[in-house]
Amino acid sequence: MIAKSVSNRLIQFRNQLRSCVNIRSYCITRCSPLNVSTVVFRRSFGSLPDHDVITMPKLSPTMESGTIGAWLKKVGDAIEPGDLIADIETDKATVSFEAQDSFVLAKILKDEGSADIPVGDPIAISVSEQSDVAAFENYTGPSSSPEKEKEQPPTPPKTEQSPAESVSMPSPTPSAPPPKAQPSSSALSEVIEGNPFEDIIATKFQKVSAVRLLEAKQQIPHFYVSGECSIDAMLQLRKEHNAALSPGQVKLSVNDFVVKAAAQALKDVPSVNSQWLGDRIREYRKVDISIAVMTPVGLITPIVFDAQSKKISQISAEVKALAALAKENKLKPEQFIGGTFTISNLGMYGVRNFSAVINPPQSAILAVGGSEKVITGLTEDGKNAKVSEMLRFRLSADHRVIDGTVAAEWLNAFKHYLSNPINLIL
Repeated sequence: MIAKSVSNRLIQFRNQLRSCVNIRSYCITRCSPLNVSTVVFRRSFGSLPDHDVITMPKLSPTMESGTIGAWLKKVGDAIEPGDLIADIETDKATVSFEAQDSFVLAKILKDEGSADIPVGDPIAISVSEQSDVAAFENYTGPSSSPEKEKEQPPTPPKTEQSPAESVSMPSPTPSAPPPKAQPSSSALSEVIEGNPFEDIIATKFQKVSAVRLLEAKQQIPHFYVSGECSIDAMLQLRKEHNAALSPGQVKLSVNDFVVKAAAQALKDVPSVNSQWLGDRIREYRKVDISIAVMTPVGLITPIVFDAQSKKISQISAEVKALAALAKENKLKPEQFIGGTFTISNLGMYGVRNFSAVINPPQSAILAVGGSEKVITGLTEDGKNAKVSEMLRFRLSADHRVIDGTVAAEWLNAFKHYLSNPINLIL
């Protein structure tokens, strides 16, 4: 009897295995050059060949969803490691999604323009063999990823009530009519007669930037400290350096000196190189300077890391390379996420001075205006006016982290280095 019972159980277990043989799944976590995890689920369903379900990757630490800006490959294309598959709009920027393995793109599940796709949701199907592509022509994709299926709570069993336990519910009372909806701003714009207009749909990056800028102005107690200094010595040093360069070498700009002077001032006054964390202030040892760059999709801030330890020529080369990548939407997240201090320079556009909004979680941002010749006194013989090229700038600071005297101390250090550039190269 015991042997027969064991035999029946083995047969039952074998049948269960057979019923599961057509469905198998596992999760592969890969690390891309963007330093983020890309989750791919492999499944085999009945008659479908083995395939990978490519999901929306997490391309930045704060990314929760993404928008497919453009597919750079089409169905049937053979993909090699390093190939760019798609441009994805994140909360930070438009980032190119890079392949890590060789495969064939069998199906695109999310078309270009598909917005707010949660991280981990399927966006495409890949296979190993070109001959398997046709099997996915009408495939619509899994209803949900295995991770999401795991997160779904189990449905509690239904229980029937006996007549004695049943409770009669009172009839709902009619509710008051809802108030009339107020016209939206878009509706108001439509009633302006004789003034043609065009509504431009905001990108995901612009929407997130709008929210964070508003939060920064509402939640960070900004205060401002302004200053100016002579840049005659700096302009002369720059002129001599650029004149001595060989053809093809990178020439230094005024902004390169500004970045280096700011980095040295942050090294001298590290209180400004800090962040407010709610219950403590974090003061950083290295200076990572974010440089505001305008791109077709909005403002982005690529970073010059460890700027205090780099030569002006190194900073110049990095800034030019980062700005070029930013304008082509080719920056990787690790090139613009982070930073301990930001510089925004509008001097080349003829702006004399302005106030910049702090880039959280940083505690300060330097707004650099233009320069102009100003009479600053008399010559040594007292017969003629002394004219100097003066550069204007304004520091926006978070009063939770930086006191007025600390901001003034930093500004004086910045002026010292910019007006005496020999101290930047010694």
